[in-house]
Amino acid sequence: HSFWQLTAVALLAWLFDRALRRRSSSVRYLSLLVALLLMIASPVVTWLMLPASLVDPVSAANPDSASIALDTPAQAANQEPAAPIEIAEVPTTGSLHKPVATSVSSGHWMNRCAEFLTPWLGTIVSVWSFGVLMFSIRPVVSWVNVQRLKRQGTSAVSESVQQTLAMLSQKLKVRQRVDVLISTVVTSPIVVGCFRSVILLPASFIAGVPPAQLEAILAHELAHVKRYDYLVNLIQTLVETLFFSHPAVWWLSHRIRIERENCCDDM
Repeated sequence: HSFWQLTAVALLAWLFDRALRRRSSSVRYLSLLVALLLMIASPVVTWLMLPASLVDPVSAANPDSASIALDTPAQAANQEPAAPIEIAEVPTTGSLHKPVATSVSSGHWMNRCAEFLTPWLGTIVSVWSFGVLMFSIRPVVSWVNVQRLKRQGTSAVSESVQQTLAMLSQKLKVRQRVDVLISTVVTSPIVVGCFRSVILLPASFIAGVPPAQLEAILAHELAHVKRYDYLVNLIQTLVETLFFSHPAVWWLSHRIRIERENCCDDM
């Protein structure tokens, strides 16, 4: 179900993104975040509704006609023969197999898809689990790299840069502590960390950038801190890990990152 649901959400997000192209970046960013939340909620809602979808469609549509016990032989003679029912075992990842009643005569596309996918469920779950495991390594490697960037090849900035950072923090009302360091490892200004954020500036950046441009760059990185973009990025990484095989998730995540940068520029 996630394949068609996430595709539908991405299509709606694309339509809203096109309709809001003349609006501010914060409005577009908010609409994309709503789409991301819908992608998170859709499998949860589907899971909660799944038992109802396993009910035999003939019995669900007309429970009286599916009654097995009849009151009299006359009623049994007048009763039309019911659609043949077969019991199919659905493979699961555990040792418990639940028999599910399916109507052979039902031509619903969901039933046809279920019949086609049932023999492959074990393989699909195994491949998905392996993919989730591989993509789960990505945030761990990223966290290790962030810790390395904060410790290796860093040095203190000048007093004037510290004063500029303090002035901008007060102007943007950034209450948490933010440090700024010179780094010989990074090639562009970045902010790392969430609750103890550090702005890393390339070593060759300090000497060649005018003060006004440096102030704008520091303000941009402080905007990321003020907006808690690091936490939103963690949620994106989680969604990308669980739905790594769906192109719509990667497209939406890419659009969110673009509009996030635009929001910080506007701020």
